[in-house]
Amino acid sequence: MPTRWKMTITNEIVKQSLAQFGITGSIRLIGNSLDYSYRVKTSDDRVFALRISSGIPIRDVSAFAVEAEWIDEMFGNCWCRVPKLQRTASGERISQVHDDEGLARASTLLAWIQGKRVYRIGTKLARALGHASAALHLSAQNRTTPSAKAIKTWDGTFMCGV
Repeated sequence: MPTRWKMTITNEIVKQSLAQFGITGSIRLIGNSLDYSYRVKTSDDRVFALRISSGIPIRDVSAFAVEAEWIDEMFGNCWCRVPKLQRTASGERISQVHDDEGLARASTLLAWIQGKRVYRIGTKLARALGHASAALHLSAQNRTTPSAKAIKTWDGTFMCGV
């Protein structure tokens, strides 16, 4: 296990992650912060969103598992559009590959929901965000709290050295 995590993703990690879902295609990085997000387009024009853990301790495999379970549960609800979670070749919600230092990198693959980037929030979008929040709230009422290891928590000692 590495003594220090690094927040970089190589093309090899992306390819290995996609291979576990049985997918190949062109990839484009579309965002990174706690995770790296890619737009994946296959040769038969299917489009997916691939999310890969950045490697920081609060984004480990268990955190991805909790999120994937919730995404799977929310798919098809009547309040908001949720992308369909794709399964690995072995039927798992998440894939896991190890980087060159042995750090486990979790990933999820989601169907792409076509849309446009929004820069201003008007009444229509605010209402849609309210519906999405309500759907999340209703779903959360029926769930048990995940373990502390599986959810994002603030660790002042680790994050700030205090």
